[in-house]
Amino acid sequence: MARPRSAGPVDLLRGVERAVALLQGFTPQRPAVDLPRAARALGVPRTTAYRLLRSLESGGLLVYDAPRRSYRLSLAMAR
Repeated sequence: MARPRSAGPVDLLRGVERAVALLQGFTPQRPAVDLPRAARALGVPRTTAYRLLRSLESGGLLVYDAPRRSYRLSLAMAR
């Protein structure tokens, strides 16, 4: 028998929480985020922010803008 679901913090995955927080930070006024800003916003080291950004890019949710050295939401997010 499956155990009942709870909304307690024990059941939440920190990486998923961070990804959601990062994605929710994109707005029309702030359509892009660079690595230092992502790290500060999430309160994590740059290496952690980098891995998260690259994972979201690999999953097709973000696009890297090399000239600006920043990440933007991909069109897949509009679906």
